[in-house]
Amino acid sequence: MVLNPVQIEGIFYLFLTVPIAIAFIITVHHYLRYKSRPSLYFAMAWLNYVIWGLANGFVFFLNVPIFGFIGAYITIPLAIFTVLFFDSISREDVSLVKMLVVTILSTAKFVLLLQPDAIQSTPYPGGFERLTLNIPLMILGSLLTTTLGLWYVYYTAQIHRNAPKKMKYYSGMCLGGAITMGLVGPLISLFSANFPIIINVGIGALLTSIAFTRQSHLAYILPFKLFRLTVVDNSSGIHLFTHVWNPDSEFINPNLFSGVLQGITGILQESLRKGFPREINLDYATILINRSEEIPVTFVLIASRSSSYLRQALQTFTEHFSRVFKGSFSTRKRVVIADFTPAEGLVAISFPFIP
Repeated sequence: MVLNPVQIEGIFYLFLTVPIAIAFIITVHHYLRYKSRPSLYFAMAWLNYVIWGLANGFVFFLNVPIFGFIGAYITIPLAIFTVLFFDSISREDVSLVKMLVVTILSTAKFVLLLQPDAIQSTPYPGGFERLTLNIPLMILGSLLTTTLGLWYVYYTAQIHRNAPKKMKYYSGMCLGGAITMGLVGPLISLFSANFPIIINVGIGALLTSIAFTRQSHLAYILPFKLFRLTVVDNSSGIHLFTHVWNPDSEFINPNLFSGVLQGITGILQESLRKGFPREINLDYATILINRSEEIPVTFVLIASRSSSYLRQALQTFTEHFSRVFKGSFSTRKRVVIADFTPAEGLVAISFPFIP
């Protein structure tokens, strides 16, 4: 069987889908291990990218229009899951601006795909023909993917900026993959209809998957910083356990901080009578507060800002700590801080993607 150039390009698309599939497998492994919502969103985004690559490969190899429609429609959930991933890591809620942009572009693309000439046969070098989207759909598709690419590059740039020194090499590789996949490919395809964008997507996904393989939690470095996690005894007001992510940050004595915090929360409860304070916002930091329902302990997380992921992680740590040390509070007569040193292992479990 002799393959024509269009079919060879289709095989090329299918081959370069492999690194995208590798990135998908890595993120699925993360989700199955940690049950993290950002991992699920990221895995679904990669899955849609895999479907997009396969659909484009089959439309060229088999010359069947249905695969062209699949490849065009799949970019809509791809955009949605990408936004959900970004915002689940970096924000308290989903950005209405991002979702509005995605909704407008996706709706316009959906309407154009209903037109009878949405997919048409176009000349291919060498006297062959191949199925492609019409010009308005190509422009709209490039606009959507370029918008996602800009967000992706911005997010990976934040990762690279906040990554520890030992991870800078791979965070830089991840940023390079984002630029190659998210910006260069869509921009080239906007001006050259015959350029296979899968080349850039495949190279970018390969760089990204290598970076993720070498540093598995690279994608989840937050675009802000965590300073410390403190566990406070409600009865005595002293700190039982403290984990510090940034040892260079200035901080007062842990027991003094615990006493001040207990006083502030007590005053707020008594004066306002609106319940227990869950968050205190400062100019350059946010204090997240959580209380256990099983033991007389308060959990305090200090970060440069808050997000839904941090709240979920703090709740996970609260549940683990309460379960592991519940017996200590039912039998102890005095506070022995050394008894809570094993809680370091719970930090790694509850905050698995924070270096």
